[in-house]
Amino acid sequence: MPNLNHLYSHIKKYGSRHQSLYFLSIMLFFFAIFDGIISYITPLMLTEKGFSDTAMGVIIGSSSIFGAFFDFIFCRFFKNTTYRRVFMLMFIVCFFYPLILWKAKMTWLFVVAMAIWGVYYDLYNYGTFDFVGRHTKKEEHSSSFGVIQVFKSLGAIIAPLVAGFTIISAVTFGSIMLTWLFLGISILLFIALLIQTRNEKNYYHEGECCTINSSGKILVMFKISKIIFPALIVTMMLCVVEAFFWTIGPIYASELNLGQWSGLLVMADAIPVVLFGWYVGNLTNKLGKKKTAYVTFLLGSLTLILFIYAGSSAMPAVALTFIQACFLGLSMPAISSAYADYISENPELESEIEAAEDLSVNMGYVIGPMLAGVMADALGYHNSFGLLGIAGVIIALLLLKFAPKHISIRKSQ
Repeated sequence: MPNLNHLYSHIKKYGSRHQSLYFLSIMLFFFAIFDGIISYITPLMLTEKGFSDTAMGVIIGSSSIFGAFFDFIFCRFFKNTTYRRVFMLMFIVCFFYPLILWKAKMTWLFVVAMAIWGVYYDLYNYGTFDFVGRHTKKEEHSSSFGVIQVFKSLGAIIAPLVAGFTIISAVTFGSIMLTWLFLGISILLFIALLIQTRNEKNYYHEGECCTINSSGKILVMFKISKIIFPALIVTMMLCVVEAFFWTIGPIYASELNLGQWSGLLVMADAIPVVLFGWYVGNLTNKLGKKKTAYVTFLLGSLTLILFIYAGSSAMPAVALTFIQACFLGLSMPAISSAYADYISENPELESEIEAAEDLSVNMGYVIGPMLAGVMADALGYHNSFGLLGIAGVIIALLLLKFAPKHISIRKSQ
């Protein structure tokens, strides 16, 4: 597990002067378990209340629409806030989400719950970025986010397994209480973080959270989107695949008759990020960043096609989930490093490049759940993953054939 070794070496080297970073990371570990359990039980609760897979997918997809809308509102009216206020608001919002989800019986109340879900995800991102910007040096930002991602990924691995053990035939109030337990632990660690950072040095005092704040920047963002379109397509498709597993994965797992181990399917999708993410550097050095992303996306998509033959057999489905996640777990960091290159080559366009990437992520998490629900109703769960794989193979082959090897934003403008 090279990434955990990397984490250990980071702690050993920087631990004494980065205590607040580890307070934050452990806080987000427990928050990731809370979020992972909520993400797992949400589609199950919607289908238990009588919604079709199509309706369930549309409702879950709306959360990202609300998140994007909140992103615009937040940037317009809360430009100089800090992670302390943002995380406080996040915890308040998170407390009410499971309660509303449990009490909801009508469609509009589920939509309200999805709006809350989209809002707290944005708050999480703002708070994390603001903390790293304030309490770590610029040259340590990458390693700091790496540490945070490892803790978050570990939480995402544990969450579906914990959720599976609390769900026998249906979601119970015990599952809701469990989410509050992990949220409460996260809140206590947040209080400890506030105490820890009282007298710590701030590396900046007035952060700018907003990525787009004028119509001119929006036009520039769309021009850049045309130039880096291949990277944006890969990012969106990777988010679509991830959304498929979190939307219909828990329901598919119940069809596999895994019993208390029903969380194993979604867990198998999360583990490779932690196990193999650190190998991506070796691949990108040999193949290049974009080609690595295209090739691993192609291999992951080919694996998804095999779900057509897995049917309702548990072990093949779990094995295929793990294998495709190994490939796609390499694809995401490879394409993310390509964005980093674009930014380093065009630092004056950093916010527009980040905004274009963020838009592709939001599109993936809007399209993914909706498409998953429609396809699950029409084709069944395993066939839906298979058809998604076919679409992925076609897109990957087109990118390998026609996408330019070298993209220069400055020359293309």
